[in-house]
Amino acid sequence: ALTDAIMLKTLNRCAVVKKYTRTISSKIQGYDEVNKTNTQNVADFYAGKSIFMTGGTGFVGKVLIERLLFNCNDIDKVYVLIREKKGASSDERLKQMFDVPLFDRLKQEKPQAMNKVVPIGGDLSQHDLAIRPEDLEQLVEKVSVVFHSAATVRFNEKIEETMKVNYGGTKKVIELTKKMRNLDVR
Repeated sequence: ALTDAIMLKTLNRCAVVKKYTRTISSKIQGYDEVNKTNTQNVADFYAGKSIFMTGGTGFVGKVLIERLLFNCNDIDKVYVLIREKKGASSDERLKQMFDVPLFDRLKQEKPQAMNKVVPIGGDLSQHDLAIRPEDLEQLVEKVSVVFHSAATVRFNEKIEETMKVNYGGTKKVIELTKKMRNLDVR
């Protein structure tokens, strides 16, 4: 199986992909200009808040992190549950995540925003998400918003493993949110 890093390195060599990446980036910039009012409302909502996210290293998670960091200057922290994978720690995987073209504009225009992302080592399939007690306490005390987008998407995986991660993991995230003291539920 190809890793994200190998796949991205291969794709970046392809001129067509580079062209479309530039086109998409320019469209995003245009979108930002047109929607400043809506963006400001979103930024106001997230001002001073901390977010907990699962699935942050996946496609949807990366886009969400980039958009939040770029548009919401006053976000406090974005805690991202990242499991160890193929010997790479959560810190290493976060660094790898930021090495994709999606984050280039953020790195250039708002590099300090990336310091707001905090990797939380863990695993959806484990008890208490396998989060260290000190990290768990930090999440319980500080998080206001939760995005749960982690799942196994291997279609050839055994149903027991799929249920353990997708259903069981969701159940564990819900249990964690019940403990959060500053959760903003609207």
